[in-house]
Amino acid sequence: MNKSMVACVSICLCLLFSATCFAGNTFRHPFANPVLTITFPDSWPVKQDPDAQAGIIANSPDEEIEIDLWALDNKEVQQNPQKALDDAVREVAGLIIYWVDDFNTEETERFSLNGIDFYELSGTAKDKEDGSPVKVVAHFFTPDNKTIFVMMYWGAEDAEAKYASDLGAIAKSIRKP
Repeated sequence: MNKSMVACVSICLCLLFSATCFAGNTFRHPFANPVLTITFPDSWPVKQDPDAQAGIIANSPDEEIEIDLWALDNKEVQQNPQKALDDAVREVAGLIIYWVDDFNTEETERFSLNGIDFYELSGTAKDKEDGSPVKVVAHFFTPDNKTIFVMMYWGAEDAEAKYASDLGAIAKSIRKP
């Protein structure tokens, strides 16, 4: 998977995050009184997403896996949570259509991790640039029942096995502080 796949969900660390902070490869949102932390292995580059004021992009060292994470606008969520979530679902669908072909949705799943409930949509597709098989997963979750996060995973099929340990550690690190 190449870097251009994430261009629409990338971030500039120093410019956009007054409310988000990194400590090493640990992302906290917001900086003051965080509601979420997630830690990435040191070998995974993590940067702020220039298209999401409260988002990051993390890549495996070989860029075969990308994880995009962003928080929905709190003001929009407070005004109309269902509309904010519907807009996020449309945004995710647009990203999938933009970056991959032949997206085949698998079953949706609900699960809990570290006391946070997740809603997952996943499927397989082909990268638009090189036709290689790609797994795409979108998670929607709220650690505090106020802030809604979206986390997208884009991964080459063989990369999941290669980085299984890292992916497990990342998942286990998603926490309410």
